[in-house]
Amino acid sequence: MGISTDRFTDIPNELTLRIFSWTHLNLRGLIAVRGVSQTWRALVPHIECSPIRKRMLSFYDTLIASPLFLRTRPWVLENLKASFDRQAFVEKLLGKYPFFPEEFRLWILEWPEKAVIGGLWPGLPRKRYQNEYADVIHVREDELNWIPFPRISVFIWEDRNKAEYIPALLVWQEKTKATCLILGERRDMNGKVFTYYDELGYLTLHGPIGALRNYETVEDGWIDYQRGIWRTMVEREHLWESSPPKPLEIPLNNSVDSFLQMHESPQIAWVKRNGIEGQNWLAMVA
Repeated sequence: MGISTDRFTDIPNELTLRIFSWTHLNLRGLIAVRGVSQTWRALVPHIECSPIRKRMLSFYDTLIASPLFLRTRPWVLENLKASFDRQAFVEKLLGKYPFFPEEFRLWILEWPEKAVIGGLWPGLPRKRYQNEYADVIHVREDELNWIPFPRISVFIWEDRNKAEYIPALLVWQEKTKATCLILGERRDMNGKVFTYYDELGYLTLHGPIGALRNYETVEDGWIDYQRGIWRTMVEREHLWESSPPKPLEIPLNNSVDSFLQMHESPQIAWVKRNGIEGQNWLAMVA
């Protein structure tokens, strides 16, 4: 005979909280224990756990509370790759650069893949969608998800007439805009998400970070960046009323191949920063 769930929920709250803290619940665990009872749901905010996991849980709650969330799931479920290995992906990233933001690492390892948004996930395809295949909700026309094929690129940080290279993970790209996750050991920059709007052949962030130009945006962390994506999706929801999103019914193989190959990215790879091309590139700014 199984043990009744009521036997567990009758444990004093103080002891329950200690048990939860000892077990080091990940995001999926936090989501699961809330479904056991109203008492446990009320205790979850008081569990001692990573602040990053609490931020992810808060964002997850924002998503599932929105009527739009369920409308965006069919496209995601149809296009997710069943073979995506989270741990192998993280190890691959760390092999390319050793200092990855913890918020991004936990997002890769623990975020529910069925809850991804905006077409941005390593287990989603790196495809370009055009015309009727781009629904401006999941995928925008001529934009590209770079995360499935992680590339550590460089961007230039310029401050007080001094320029230097900063490592970054290229996240998303279109013809006049690129988004990067800033890496490295600098505490004032590591983990921030930088979006640059320009038609130049390189990315330049002008410091200090608090003094950005009108063509730059910086989010403090990966979850803040995800929240920004969701706000954009909500703002675009009205477009569905006049033109329902066609990709929800269209198989993946009807999309167009990527418009950029890895070697065609305008950003220089981090491993080539000290080469002739990299030094000439930096000299143009400095």
